[in-house]
Amino acid sequence: MEVTAIDWADPAPFYLGDPELAQLADVTIKHSGLELPAHSYVLAVQSRVLKGLLCSLQTTPDGKCKRSEMEPVELETPFTSHSLQEVVFLLRLCYTDAAPAAIEAALPHLPGTARLAHSLDASRVLAGIDGFLAGRVSNQQTALEWLPLAEAASWRPPGRQGSGLQQKACCLAA
Repeated sequence: MEVTAIDWADPAPFYLGDPELAQLADVTIKHSGLELPAHSYVLAVQSRVLKGLLCSLQTTPDGKCKRSEMEPVELETPFTSHSLQEVVFLLRLCYTDAAPAAIEAALPHLPGTARLAHSLDASRVLAGIDGFLAGRVSNQQTALEWLPLAEAASWRPPGRQGSGLQQKACCLAA
């Protein structure tokens, strides 16, 4: 689906990839008067913060899962300081495992989307963004445009001292 095809009154088909998946949602993200369907498994796999939150909401005090008794979970607080577009593009990146085409579509909203991913500790999404941007950086000017975002988000993909974008910027500066 093209980014221009996003219906901002109902963006779920865009980020879910399949409109029928909304029927299987067990999480609702409330934002801008909309209820955005999502799946706890996808959110938990992509975000350590959301995994912790969902686990705390879905267990009894003795640590047992009460999933079968649960009403759908409603989330709002983790997303309130971000725009609807940033939330929707983050969801798209979560559902596509940060596929390059999804990152490309998110470019106009990428700084805020990356900040949201950082605040939710969505390391796989951040690593995907970092790799994508590092591949696009071909000169110092481009590196300088994106480096502040990488530093602000403290991107540290596993096993690296700095992000791919930071490393590429250093090489270009040398």
